[in-house]
Amino acid sequence: MQIARNGDLILDAYFYWYLGEQPHAVASINKSVTSTLVGIAVDRGRLEPDQTVLEFFSDSGPVPADDGKEDIQVSDLLTMSSGLACGYLPGEQELY
Repeated sequence: MQIARNGDLILDAYFYWYLGEQPHAVASINKSVTSTLVGIAVDRGRLEPDQTVLEFFSDSGPVPADDGKEDIQVSDLLTMSSGLACGYLPGEQELY
């Protein structure tokens, strides 16, 4: 875990058995950090949960935007209810 404040690293901690020398999957922490940052953006008026995701990627969205992708909202991604198919690739390591 690393925590920075005002550009300075104030915590650099490792937890057994990971000692900082090898990469490893961090699983759900990414969702927690992302949802926290989205909450901050909502609080600051930078985005709304009911905005469509394609509003942020108007120049690089799917062409044509079909299969309902144009209707996916920020809130759908936060609640993992976007309807997008996901899964592991053959041979990809799964966490249990």
